[in-house]
Amino acid sequence: MNLLVTENTTQSVLLIRLLNAFLSSFVFFALLFFATKKVRIAVLSSWTFTVAPIIIATLWQPNPRSWGYLSVMSSWAFLFIALSNHEFSKVKKTCLWIVLCFSLFLAFTSRVDATLFCVFTCGVVLLVGLLKNGFLKPKTVGVAAVISLTVFLVLRFFSSSIQWYTQFSFSAVFGSRQTLFVLIHLPENIADSLGLGLRYPDLGPNSIGILGVVLFGIAISSWLREGNAFQIAATSAVFGFMLLSMFQIAFYWPEANEASGVYIAALLTVCLGIASIYSKSENFFPNTNNQRFLAILLVSVSHALTLYSKFDWSLRANVTKDTYTQLSLSGGWWWNTPIGPNVVYLIGALAFPAWLFFSWATVIEKSDKITA
Repeated sequence: MNLLVTENTTQSVLLIRLLNAFLSSFVFFALLFFATKKVRIAVLSSWTFTVAPIIIATLWQPNPRSWGYLSVMSSWAFLFIALSNHEFSKVKKTCLWIVLCFSLFLAFTSRVDATLFCVFTCGVVLLVGLLKNGFLKPKTVGVAAVISLTVFLVLRFFSSSIQWYTQFSFSAVFGSRQTLFVLIHLPENIADSLGLGLRYPDLGPNSIGILGVVLFGIAISSWLREGNAFQIAATSAVFGFMLLSMFQIAFYWPEANEASGVYIAALLTVCLGIASIYSKSENFFPNTNNQRFLAILLVSVSHALTLYSKFDWSLRANVTKDTYTQLSLSGGWWWNTPIGPNVVYLIGALAFPAWLFFSWATVIEKSDKITA
């Protein structure tokens, strides 16, 4: 990143944002390129219902969280593909492992919490893969868990950063009045990552969160309709880890006094992805053209509202959330370019549904060809 920093602040910010946008596009393309059959649908479904409003507004920003999100959202899928496909050529398999390492590299060089998220989610995928392929027996899972825990504790002993992120005190947790408050508000804090409840003032109205939570609930329940042991266990593990992480953030992080769900937003992507990738159900949402059109429309409306709020908040000083006092973005600060904010907003608002529509059309078409 330092290579892109110059004396021209505006130019540096734009270059970093362009780089992050390119990395996001590259990782998403790589996921669809290496994935086959149902894995493509699982990956696209998990991204569709969790990117708005938090993740899509962060991936391109000059913020370490952008690389953390991208890594957590993709590394588990790359590992699943690598463990599941044995018909790849040697070159393609090598490229896949390189992309997996690159995905993990994004987390390791950005945020400690993202690194821990990647290690856990990839560990779940690895464990299920070893069990399904017969390399690990259920009786030896306990031994593997003890070894993994021992390695983690050793690393924690030498790393002050890991110690800070995983701090725990029985007296603090069980003797504090804050514990009950944090536990009661965990669901709404997690829903915050879909735009519902406490959030930053530039993400738009709560209708975004209502749409996000409803669509996420419908999508994950459709995949869990015909649950199997591996699917239930893996999904429960990721969901439980997400709850534990959210509790840790809300209880111990003084700077996160609103317990914002932005910290665990990418884990929702993994949770939905894990539920779908191990599912045996063919009656998922959205599996028809009408369902896909409705899903894309609703998610795109959420994105459009969020994008307008971000523009409004950035262009006008002292603007508060949910105002929408005018339909034009003119009249505030803007970059010194011939293209105005209204034009840029329309491009962004239309590009998002175009991306979803093209991605779903491509994935469904390729899946149909493979099935045929």
